[in-house]
Amino acid sequence: MLGGCGGSGPSPQVLEAHRLFQIGELHGAIDALHQDESAEASYLKSVALHRLKLQAEVHIEAALEADPENPKYQAFQLRLQLLAGETSVASGLTELYQQHPTNAAVALLAFYGYEGQRVGQLAAKDEEAAAETRELGIEALSSAIVLNAEIPEFQRELLALSSKLKLGKAAESLAEKLREAAPDDATIARQYIATMLQARKINKALESTEKFYREQKKSEAAAEIYAIPLSMVQPTPETDHKFQELVERYPVNSELATKFAIYMTRGRRFADAAPVLDRAIAGQRDRGVRQQLIYVAVDLPLEGGDAEQAARSLARYRDAIQDPLLVAYFEGRLLFLAKRPMQAIQKLNSVIEMQKKTPGSNLSLAAESLKWMRMILRTQVGDKTLEDVQAAIRELEAESEELQQDDPSSTPPETEPAPTSTAAEKPDGSAAP
Repeated sequence: MLGGCGGSGPSPQVLEAHRLFQIGELHGAIDALHQDESAEASYLKSVALHRLKLQAEVHIEAALEADPENPKYQAFQLRLQLLAGETSVASGLTELYQQHPTNAAVALLAFYGYEGQRVGQLAAKDEEAAAETRELGIEALSSAIVLNAEIPEFQRELLALSSKLKLGKAAESLAEKLREAAPDDATIARQYIATMLQARKINKALESTEKFYREQKKSEAAAEIYAIPLSMVQPTPETDHKFQELVERYPVNSELATKFAIYMTRGRRFADAAPVLDRAIAGQRDRGVRQQLIYVAVDLPLEGGDAEQAARSLARYRDAIQDPLLVAYFEGRLLFLAKRPMQAIQKLNSVIEMQKKTPGSNLSLAAESLKWMRMILRTQVGDKTLEDVQAAIRELEAESEELQQDDPSSTPPETEPAPTSTAAEKPDGSAAP
């Protein structure tokens, strides 16, 4: 029996509202409860209005007036107060959960209380306490997922949170339930896929999304969803055909082009992925998306150890890359694939030096360059501290000057493409995937 529904169980209006919540029809849920004056109906109206970003307080107050001891109603009122900026009520939510750990709604709403406490701890730079609080919040959320049948009004919210926080294994049955309730809902379809993939049910995700793609008359939005599990399976002629159909139907769609390239990378077919990316780049009008696609075109073959294809893509798009640090970073990676660690370190170090001299430049790229320098140096001179890395770089630079004095042709021009590498090694010496 649902708490707050009276001794005879939920009314037909409440049951209908529950169904409408599951399929995302919030206005319909409010309409279904129009003539129901019960505490549960008032509570559900408050939940629906809150989700619609409308005034919800008056209805939760009515629910509490009718049933003041109901922990679910108490927790939802505290949630609204927390959102209104009353941060002190976060502890009230967590205390309520400790008193009612098996109440599904309280468990979910306590998650927000823990998150509120965590924000304060992070502001105070108490990272250890914040990490512990996050664990408690995840524990409460996981409990709510298990008990989700009690709170259909929150099932969509639970699925979204579980997808975002990668709790798919716990939310598998919930995802199945909502997918069945709302088979044409694109948001639920995406979350269902994420849940199945997190639960390592790739074939189930693929089967569902293929059906969804057909039902949506092969729309572009449905194609983007379909491409997610397609990109995660091992290449086969049948899957090749399916993916080709998607990218040919929507040739300038950046999501599809990227997913197709990732799929091809699994079979080390970088040359097959390149034309699809090239076509998407050429037709992309959004400058930011175009830059992201160019990054993918160079980075994927680099990650897979195909220096020849990476060099071709870099040569093709060198002038189009807006960030000179990114060009130097790619060149450093190419030099490492070409088994020229000294030159690779010098080039990657130039990224860091350029970043220091250019305010507002790409700090994350400089950090990535330093990471690669450390990894390369570990294979050359052992595991070192940052100071050791910097000293090693200075030694390498001095060695480079001596080499150039003896043989000016020993250092390749910056534009020289790296030779083909059929099986690149990671900096730790293992084969790249």
